[in-house]
This record gives sequence, structure tokens and C-alpha cells, in this order.
Amino acid sequence: MADLDVDDYYSDDLDDYYSHGLEDYYGDGVLEDGDDNCGWEAAHEPVDGTGDDDDCGLHEDQEMENVGSAMEKAYVVLTEDGVRARQEEDVAMVCEVLSVPPGFAAVLLRHFKWSPDLLQEAWFLDEWRVRDAVGLPPGGAAPMLDNSRRPLTCAICCDQFFAGWMRSAGCSHFYCVECWRGYVRAAVVDGPRCLSLRRKDKEWYATFALRSYVEESTRLKWCPGPECTVAVEFIGGGGGEDMQDDVECGHEFCGQCGEQAHRPVSCETVRAWTEKNALESKTASWVLENVKHCPRCRLPIEKNQGCMHMTCRPPCRHEFCWLCLRPWDQHKTGESVFGCNVYNQAKAAGEVSLEEEQRKQAMASQDRYLHFYERWAAHGKARQRAVDDMADLESRLEELFALTGVPVTDLGFLPEAYQQIAECRRLLRWTYAYGYYHLGTGRDADEERRTMVECAQGEAERQLERLHECAEHEREELVATVMKMNAPSKQVRTAELEPEEELRKKQQHKGAEMVMAYRQKLAGLTGVTKTFFRNLVRAFQDGLSEAGPAAADANPALSSGDPC
Repeated sequence: MADLDVDDYYSDDLDDYYSHGLEDYYGDGVLEDGDDNCGWEAAHEPVDGTGDDDDCGLHEDQEMENVGSAMEKAYVVLTEDGVRARQEEDVAMVCEVLSVPPGFAAVLLRHFKWSPDLLQEAWFLDEWRVRDAVGLPPGGAAPMLDNSRRPLTCAICCDQFFAGWMRSAGCSHFYCVECWRGYVRAAVVDGPRCLSLRRKDKEWYATFALRSYVEESTRLKWCPGPECTVAVEFIGGGGGEDMQDDVECGHEFCGQCGEQAHRPVSCETVRAWTEKNALESKTASWVLENVKHCPRCRLPIEKNQGCMHMTCRPPCRHEFCWLCLRPWDQHKTGESVFGCNVYNQAKAAGEVSLEEEQRKQAMASQDRYLHFYERWAAHGKARQRAVDDMADLESRLEELFALTGVPVTDLGFLPEAYQQIAECRRLLRWTYAYGYYHLGTGRDADEERRTMVECAQGEAERQLERLHECAEHEREELVATVMKMNAPSKQVRTAELEPEEELRKKQQHKGAEMVMAYRQKLAGLTGVTKTFFRNLVRAFQDGLSEAGPAAADANPALSSGDPC
């Protein structure tokens, strides 16, 4: 590495201070790498996609805009350049308000967790106390040189030099330029990294300063995604918000604990649930098997799509729910609640069918855990399937455009639907962790609360299944129908038949009409589901706080209405 001129290496004001306790400045480890709504209010009645535009949640643009505005996020995503710009703005503002050089301003900000407000409050309350706490010298700048004409002794190499060849921090301990340069280089470069990985000193310093700005701030947090370099800034006093798809890498995480996003449950619940799953890993692995038997014909069936609606192979064609194995009509018609989320205590008492006994073969103490874990895991896998399908949509949209002539820009309702499905699967998934730890198993005091949660959970699952089935199965049926309609006719053409080009245009126009009708239905379901789940999250966070049943009674969204 070429020798650096110390005057070029730092500006004067940085030189004045940053050698004063440089290791202390950064600290250690900076670079470590149904109709019954169960008493809770849904904003809309379920939509079946039929009827006039207004009945289906459209005019679509206005509906989506209203729903989206209600889901505003309390955070802003920043790139490294954005973080650096915020840091420079804070330093410049402190320099102007406190009349100190940039080096001093940066050190003061770091001492106060990079909060200009806290710094100014303490500074104007007692400036000298702040200076003493941080170690700033009196006045606007630290003395760099001794005015004496006699030679000075370097405190490191013990050689004597004239004052012009000496450097000092605010403590007035003098060192020669070469020793000063070596000390600064060692303090900045050396750290908990492999010594063979070298970068320029100034780059190391910039990296340290930038990471310090985020890691020591109370309002900023790095995205924990692999190799992700963006940061998240909380606004309006946030900090517990789930970070989702706005982050470049697509990693979803909790802004409070840094783990995977887990609304609407607390970080403590997630921590306990994760530990429980680790202890029950063998049982959990067994539950995750993808093969079950058809309740009617007993043939093995593998789950290869996202929704829970299963159809046995011909000639059986029995339709049932993957989770509870009951006939699907009970879920689809709404004549009974979506009841497979309800934990049946008869299972724990042994009043179960031989099939269930043989399938689960678990101790009674594990049966309740298996109920919640299986549904937690199933929604997680269904969510991942939706994410994978969303990644494949780009080519599918191009195919649909070629068949119908509908521009890809007008097909954005499909990615929006899958994005909503993935988000709802994640939200619904974590309600089962909540239920395992916070819902009673028979106590009278908890029975009403448990019933309310299970009813809300079941209604949410029913609404989500309608959306997922529409986005998955009905989309496949639409594409198959359009492809069949556009297939070349085997009939021999005569002069009386329409010209091929005109026939193709008519078929394309008809296909476009089918796509628009499908868009109306799917967009309406997406908007309703988004509103439904927003209310569900609010009910869990506000009315079903984990402080106890009394908090649930205070929320009319869950404490009023008839039970299931």
C-alpha cells in the first residue's frame, strides 16, 4: 500500500479528534457479520365474483387504492447511499446548530445513539457536562501542535522532532507523523476479520462509520437477508412492524427481533414456538409428510398445489379438505363454518376414528401440539407455493397476452392476488402459534375467547381458500379454455367460412372478454380478502392481546355477536 499523506488522509477537524480513543469510538465487533361472523366485523360481505361492478368491489382502481392506503407501512427502505446521505444530513445539522466541526459532531451523535434531538437537548441543558462525557476539548477545535520552538519527543518511538512534524489529539499527547499514521491505520484497519483481506484505510473508516450509524441507532436496522445491504428506517415511532416485500432482497423480517415476519403474534411467542418445534423435530418431520389417504377410496394422494381443496383421482373424484379430511362442500357452501381450524378435545380424550389414531400415533400430550403445528406448517408450505407460482407468472402472463391480446400491464391483478395470498398465508400461519400458547383447552374463563378466535380463524381460512382457488384453479381453467378456443380447426375450409384472420380476431376478442371477467372476480376477491385480514390482524393485536382474556372483552370486534 502506498504511503498516505496524513493531511490528505483526514480533514483537519477529523484529524483533531478521531485518533482520540478511536477503538473506543467504534467498539468491538462492529463488522460482525359462513354467514356467522363470530362477532368480529369484516368490512365487506364475501364476494363470489358475480353481479355488477359495484357488487364485486369495483370500480377496481378506487377499491385497491382505498385498501392500500389503509395498509401504509411505518418504515422506509434505504440503500447504503441513502443511509450515508441521512448520516451526512445529521452531521451537517449538528455542525450548524452547535457550531462544532464535523468530526466533533459525528462523535457527539454517536454518543447519543445518532439522535440529533437527544444530543441537542443534553447539549443546551449542560454543554460542559456533555463535553466531559464525550471527551471533547474546550473550544471549537483541539490543539494539534505545540507552539514551542524546542524539539518534542514522540511518545511511541521516543525520537525528537520539531513541532511541525508532530500531531496531537485533544489530550495534547504528541506523536510523530509516521507513528501517528501507523496508529490510525492499525486502529481503523485491524478488526475481527482475516488479516489477508485488506482494503484501503479510508474505505475501512467509511464502512465503520456507516455501520455505526445504523447499528447504534434506535430508528434504523439492517435487513438480515443474506448479502442484503439495505437498511430500514422506522417512522412515526415504529419498530415492531413486519418488513415485507419492499426490501430489495424480498426477505421478510420483524423490525423488533429481526426474525422472520410474524404478525400478529409477539416476538416472545415466536421464540417459544421455535424452541418447541426444535424439541419436537421428529414429530414435526413426520407431520410434514405430503401423502394422505382419500377418506372415501383410501388411495394415497400427494399434495402438489397450494390451496387445501383436494380432489381424488378418477373414478373417485371425492373432494375434501387436506387439513381435516372432511368433505369440501362443508367449506365451500358456507352452511357450516370453516371448522378444520378448531381443536377438537375429543381427539385428546381418545374419541377419534381408527384412521386418526393410526395416522397420528402420538401421545395425548402431543396431540394438541400436532393440531396447531400441522396447520402452521401447512399454511407455510401453501405460502411458499404461492411465492413460487408468483415467480412463474411472468412467462404465464406473456402466454396469456399471446392468446388474448390483453397487454401484460393489464394483467397485474394476478401478481397482486398471489402477493396477497402469500401475505395472508403468513398471517394465518402465525395465528396457530398464538392459539397454542394463549388459548385454553377447556377452562370456562377461556372458552368464549377460544371460540371467538377459532371462529375468526375459520372465517379467514374460508375467505383465503376462495381467493387461492380462484387464483390457482380458475386461472388454469381459463388458460385451458382459451388455448382450446384458439386451437387450429381440423375442419376443411370452404368459401362460405370466415377468413382465418377474422376468425382469429373474434376468438382473441372473446378470450379478452373472458380475461376481463376473470379480472373483475379475482380483483374483487383480492380486495375483500385484504380488508378481511387487516381486520383479523387488528383484532389479534388490539382485542386479543396476550395480556389475558380481559383485553379481548374490551374489543367489541371480538366480544360481541353470537358464537359459532
